[in-house]
Amino acid sequence: MNLKDNCAICRVPMLRKGVARLLPCRHLFHTNCLQPLNGLNQDHVCPLCRTEVDNTEIIERKSYKKNSSQDRERIVTCANRGDNWTALATTLGINYKTASHWVHSGRPLMLQKGGIKPKVLTGQQIDNIIEWVEEDSSRRLKQLKDKVLQHFRQIVSISTIGNYLEGRIFTVKGVHRQSVFMNTPENKRKRAEYVENLNRYIQQGKQIVWIDETNFNLFCRRTRGRARVGNRAVQHLPVARGPNVHLIGAIAAAGVVQMERRRASFTALLANEWVRRLLEEWQAMGNEIADLVLVSDNAPCHSSLEEAVNGTGATLLRLGPYSPMLNPIENIWSKIKTYAKTHLRVPVVAPPGVVEQRLVYLEEIIDAAKETVVGGDCAGAAQHSTVHHAAALAMQDMQVGR
Repeated sequence: MNLKDNCAICRVPMLRKGVARLLPCRHLFHTNCLQPLNGLNQDHVCPLCRTEVDNTEIIERKSYKKNSSQDRERIVTCANRGDNWTALATTLGINYKTASHWVHSGRPLMLQKGGIKPKVLTGQQIDNIIEWVEEDSSRRLKQLKDKVLQHFRQIVSISTIGNYLEGRIFTVKGVHRQSVFMNTPENKRKRAEYVENLNRYIQQGKQIVWIDETNFNLFCRRTRGRARVGNRAVQHLPVARGPNVHLIGAIAAAGVVQMERRRASFTALLANEWVRRLLEEWQAMGNEIADLVLVSDNAPCHSSLEEAVNGTGATLLRLGPYSPMLNPIENIWSKIKTYAKTHLRVPVVAPPGVVEQRLVYLEEIIDAAKETVVGGDCAGAAQHSTVHHAAALAMQDMQVGR
């Protein structure tokens, strides 16, 4: 039983210079805690372990003696001169073990205890580390450690650098890839022109329809998963991706106008044919073709959409380069792909016709995912895209994603 332990009855720590009772079985009690039990304890046994008690020892916790830095310096200096440092320690009333520790350390000054420790790196040096991270977000802690040694001639641990970054609210996350041409002055100008034209068409009462295309394959999976600590989150995939299935669609704020999937990719010729059918369906729904504004990005399959739209009365509006955040249909693709990634499994197939069976399975998942899109999703996506309009008009730098 350590005399620093709490009272065995009330569990309150012993106060310094406080009187306590120590039984022969080494259980420690406050005197006031043990006294009420004496009248009930006619057998004179410990109330905890029932060991017989003949007598109790009164102990007093003494205050810890603090040695001065001057005493330490005198003893270490004495030992370095080769004099009798043990006699000096006895004279000063310093414990032999404490004095021996001082002598073997060879350090005449005491280390600082408690309080605010000085920082390893200055604020300016930490700011430089932040700049290195912002220049290249993929830099590892070891690379930052090497740069600190190279620039500041200081050796610091990678955990220290990691703590400094966490203190500036820098965390590890998935890397988001972005083209270096995304925010060039020319592309920012084209994004501003798109928003200006879009708002003008909306004020004129035009009907805005956004078109785009995406693709799927059997490797379409979530990039994150859960597993027990120490175990990997494993996804089982087929041996081959298999052919892609492409999906082209058109949405308005009111809902989905048209969606079509095909196994082959949408070339410029096929995309033009699909737009012509879209215009025919638009008129069949009783809408005026002159009120329609088709918004398209600059993907290769959309490169010649002017051929399908010119002369019909409809208007084709091009998005600015690198502007997926301004296209509401990107949010719709995100919802569809989330459903597909969640429900895709390795299909059970057997030869012959393995590829065909896998394609049919993938198409079934895509068709089910399409049904999850409702009118409210399209309205919300269109509203969300307007959040970026102010930044586009101000020609500010923009990032891909929401």
